[in-house]
Amino acid sequence: MAGKYRNKGSKSSLFLIELIITVFFFSLTSVVCVRLFLYARSISDSAAQKTAAVHIAQNAAECFHAAQGDRNRTLALF
Repeated sequence: MAGKYRNKGSKSSLFLIELIITVFFFSLTSVVCVRLFLYARSISDSAAQKTAAVHIAQNAAECFHAAQGDRNRTLALF
């Protein structure tokens, strides 16, 4: 009779170990996914800042071209 109880206990302990390993695996993958999303967000913010800088530089260059190189007229246009 003792063998029956020992067998049942080992099955439940194996199930608990498997459950712990599964929870650990899912928590690890969720951490990796969150880090990837944060990295993608930082890349997106950096790209948006660079795009804004390019627009400002392009506007300044067009003002300089329209003012035919005159600094005071360029500042007035810009």
